[in-house]
Amino acid sequence: MRFKAYILMLLTIAVYGCKKDILDLDLTDHQQERIIGEGMITQHFKKQRFFFSLSSNLGDVNQTVTNEANLLIKTPAGIMYYTPIGGGWYESEIEFQGQAGFNYTIQFTYEGEFHEVVTEMPEEADIKSLILPDTGSFSYPHFANSITIEMSSEANQMVHFDIYHVNQEWQEITLPVYQQFSLYPDTSQIITVPFDNATSPAIHIGDTLVVVSKTLSNDVSDYLQGLQSYVTSEVLNSQYYNPPFYYSNGAYGLGYGTFIDTIYHVVGQ
Repeated sequence: MRFKAYILMLLTIAVYGCKKDILDLDLTDHQQERIIGEGMITQHFKKQRFFFSLSSNLGDVNQTVTNEANLLIKTPAGIMYYTPIGGGWYESEIEFQGQAGFNYTIQFTYEGEFHEVVTEMPEEADIKSLILPDTGSFSYPHFANSITIEMSSEANQMVHFDIYHVNQEWQEITLPVYQQFSLYPDTSQIITVPFDNATSPAIHIGDTLVVVSKTLSNDVSDYLQGLQSYVTSEVLNSQYYNPPFYYSNGAYGLGYGTFIDTIYHVVGQ
């Protein structure tokens, strides 16, 4: 997940991009810590994980993690308690899985503050294939400016993608954290994911492309639309203020239920 990096960038703009004595806005002070909770409830029956970090020291490239939060998730099967396992990571004490259409209440406390969000588990969606141009026509290295994905979905919903390029090392292709695409009930639909020119991967024969899809419920989709509006409108128009909080009482992050699917594609095969 890259949500922390976005929050640090946005808070830096909010703090240093305006003058508090001119704009009467409730800004997060650059010394004030804000907790960031990131995690997913997936369709896989396993011990689910969450990650906690802090938004302090905005000029510092080092990530500040914390194991001082207390986390539980209320599910249709009962309350799932999480235990810190080190490095900011938390793990559910028992295995469980998300069930489509049900609500999940994520609750945690940090330094006496209570934070909460209620999120719905979306429906299933699957990646059927990646569609690339005829690789015989490529001159290598080929700089891809997009990737086309064939999906199937059981409902009208949104989907987010994480995409990786594997040569000798894994490299995540940078995509906006708020980027999402529409799905509708169908066994075959085409989605084209554009790449920024600065992050277009140099693809060679034998490289691997890895695509991970994550379905989004309406509540998560609405939050990401608000985040996109903040990034692309308010900031560009110099209306600097804090990015929208996801959890109650001023906590950042993104915790949600999702159906995950993954496909690996070897270029030239």
